[in-house]
Amino acid sequence: ENVIGKNIMSFISERDLPLAMENTKLMFERSLGVKEYQLVLEDGRLMDSEVNGQVITDANNQPVGMVYVIRDVTERKLTEQSLIESKKIIIEEQKFNRLLIDTSPAFIVAVGFDGKTLIMNKSLLDALEYSNSEILNLDYLSTIVFEEDKLIVADFFSQIISENTEAIKEHRIISKSGKIFLVQWHFKIAARYEASNFFVGIGIDITLQKQVEERYRIL
Repeated sequence: ENVIGKNIMSFISERDLPLAMENTKLMFERSLGVKEYQLVLEDGRLMDSEVNGQVITDANNQPVGMVYVIRDVTERKLTEQSLIESKKIIIEEQKFNRLLIDTSPAFIVAVGFDGKTLIMNKSLLDALEYSNSEILNLDYLSTIVFEEDKLIVADFFSQIISENTEAIKEHRIISKSGKIFLVQWHFKIAARYEASNFFVGIGIDITLQKQVEERYRIL
């Protein structure tokens, strides 16, 4: 008794009413498939819905009415919106974390267990004279570790894996132009969600410090 005799458009929200009216006219010309509208419930609440309308014709192919199949997709819409909001939050957190990493004066690097470089912060990229795109996914040992220190670093990484611990080690890195830095590295194992483990290292350039210590030792 609440719906019989009412115009079908009276159940469409004000927001979607112009679109629904336009689509209804077009239905007489071609099939439109599934459309999404907000419907107004008896208590005034809005219901997100998928509506599939079809024109009914008589034996002479003249339109005599319409039939609509309606599916409530409110929960799906809420879930989709929640996912969108969550994704926005994650993106903002990633931007903030990247900002913290790139403004740090320390060297920061992430290296996969396969030896490939995953992340370098701005301080390290600038020192090594590389751009992020140049260094990404390149082998850490063969790209930036000083030739005579490669075996030391390989053993260092193996030790961290076998002992499942974090460790501090000094080793030299070399820039694109051949400049050498002595860095004190603090490496540990980290993990990403649904991804393989990797090493994350925080390094302090101690080149100048060692040069001063050596000078005073000689004196």
